Amino acid sequence: MWNSRMFWRKIAYYISPAKSFRARLILAFALETVISCGIMLVVATVWSYNAQRSTVLSNLGSLSNQAVALFDRVMFERLRELQLASTTPTFASSTNYNTTEAQQYIESMKSSYSDLYAWIGVVGTDAIVKVSTGNVLLGFNTTARPFRSVCLSGGIYFGDVHLAALLTNLISNSTDVPYVTVAVPIRNLTNNDTIGCFLANVYWSWVASEVEESILQCEDSIEMLVLNKTYGILLNSSSPNYNQELLVTNKNVQAQIDSGQQTFEADDWDGVNYLVGSVLTKGYLSFPGLGWIVVLRQSKTAALSAIVEARDILIIVGIALTLLFSITGWLVASQVVKPIMRIVASADGILKGIDLNGNQVETDLLEMEGREGRRYEEGDVNILLESLENLSSALKSESELRRQKKALERGIRDQTAKLEEVISDQQIIQDILSNTLPDSIIERLKRGEKFIAEQLEDVTMFFSDIVGFTTISSSISPLEVVTFLNEIFTKMDQLAGQYDVEKIKTIGDAYFGVGGLFITTEADSHEHRRNVATQVLNFSLDVIAAIEDINNSGRYPSKFQLRIGVNTGPVIAGIIANKKFAFDLWGDAVNVASRMESTGTPGRIQVNRTTYKLTKGNFEFVKRGQVKVKGKGDMITYWLIGRCSREKVTRVKSLGTMTRDESDDDSPHRNSF
Repeated sequence: MWNSRMFWRKIAYYISPAKSFRARLILAFALETVISCGIMLVVATVWSYNAQRSTVLSNLGSLSNQAVALFDRVMFERLRELQLASTTPTFASSTNYNTTEAQQYIESMKSSYSDLYAWIGVVGTDAIVKVSTGNVLLGFNTTARPFRSVCLSGGIYFGDVHLAALLTNLISNSTDVPYVTVAVPIRNLTNNDTIGCFLANVYWSWVASEVEESILQCEDSIEMLVLNKTYGILLNSSSPNYNQELLVTNKNVQAQIDSGQQTFEADDWDGVNYLVGSVLTKGYLSFPGLGWIVVLRQSKTAALSAIVEARDILIIVGIALTLLFSITGWLVASQVVKPIMRIVASADGILKGIDLNGNQVETDLLEMEGREGRRYEEGDVNILLESLENLSSALKSESELRRQKKALERGIRDQTAKLEEVISDQQIIQDILSNTLPDSIIERLKRGEKFIAEQLEDVTMFFSDIVGFTTISSSISPLEVVTFLNEIFTKMDQLAGQYDVEKIKTIGDAYFGVGGLFITTEADSHEHRRNVATQVLNFSLDVIAAIEDINNSGRYPSKFQLRIGVNTGPVIAGIIANKKFAFDLWGDAVNVASRMESTGTPGRIQVNRTTYKLTKGNFEFVKRGQVKVKGKGDMITYWLIGRCSREKVTRVKSLGTMTRDESDDDSPHRNSF
């Protein structure tokens, strides 16, 4: 009897990846195929697009150069024909051109090249047409024509493409035929004087057709435009009618041509996206060129149509592969599910009882149907896991569980101890790095950055040096020297941490620190610079005070003093070397800060004018005056005396006081804030 409920449960089972191993495997195969084909499709399409685009642009550039070369040669040949004609004795030996011989010569020349020359004539020095083919324009005054002045002065004239309405009406009763006017001087064979002009109107349509047939005969989808210097369209291969008022108005195209770019992309040119090649005519031998621009353009749709076709084929192949792998997954899963269900049956049999000979305990029909129903309801993989878990639980004894528990606890303790050891080692390494490099640099090194260098605009640098250190060290033992330096530098490190001053390095008895390193702020830049400089000056004053405390302690036979120099300015900060990292600062501001220390006096803090102007409202300064600084010349510097508050001036005792004559004229009152 057909069971509709069981049927629909089977259907739900077969199509549900959560229940059916077959469905999972099919889904995995299908997803893998779709993702792989998708990646291949994207990579192949992008690569093919770029390759085809480069090929088309290269082809357009090459064809443009060929078209330009052909244009120039065609026009050179016309020029050479006219030059040869102008040197014949018929025209170059006499100014009497109105002869039968002259008429026959130009008529023969025109008939020999009837598809080239629309009209040929000779103009005398009086600007009158002396002889012409068909007597057209005979006796016409050419004074107003632009070729006359060029030709009679000995030059060669090439006109732009134009519509000669008068000549066209006289020849063909049509007004839409474009011409190119060419004129060469006629020189007397005896004295080489210019005695006239040999003039011809060349059919422009012939010139254009010659280039189109030679260059574009196999390139149906490529359009050729010939432009003049003002971007007027002299020729459009897709439009047979000449219109001398038609212009290229696309600003992007004009900009690319002006920049000399031979190949480029032009979007939305006449409503179409094109790949373009353009070349400026350069002339050929004695033909100077007309400054025309040959432009070949091909729509992206036509140029890249092969890529679109290949993409469609790849999509079809991807769909076919997806179906193929899905069917393969179904067949493989069918073979895998069978042993899974046998394992389930065996596990259930063990739980229900199997004799020593391996004979399975008989089960009735209802139990078998129940197991099959659970398979469709819960899924084959879930049933297998449940059966194996039940079997494992039944076979394990309490002692085995206890043994495994102890082993697990022992393993956890061992791993915990190792983890604590690793954490301890990492903390030691972190502490060493923190004492060597700024925290921000450490984080960047952790992220894998190899080269670290930054331009910092607003930092304040601190340099100090122990005065007479050589004498002091010679009067105490080496151990006392190290103890002495350790006490001083440890105290300075503590103060540096208090005032956000980053210690860069110590060299012997010298200490180099900087404030404002890698600090970002949204506040006013001037306020930020002032705050950084204030912190460094507070640090300097506290260092002087700390030195006084050490001197007053009586622990050392000699008292000592520091020279301190401070400067504010831009620097370059970065890591050098790839072993034993060294973080350092470079720049003119660093050198000035060092000079502030070396040109100072014992027990005093010398600052330059930049730092003084930033902080003069917070501290008391005394102007020292002009100080000669190596590499910088004379610089105005100041002595830092103490801090200012609204009620009083707090001075460090060792800095003392100075006379009013030493103060800066533009400094604020000493008790100002």
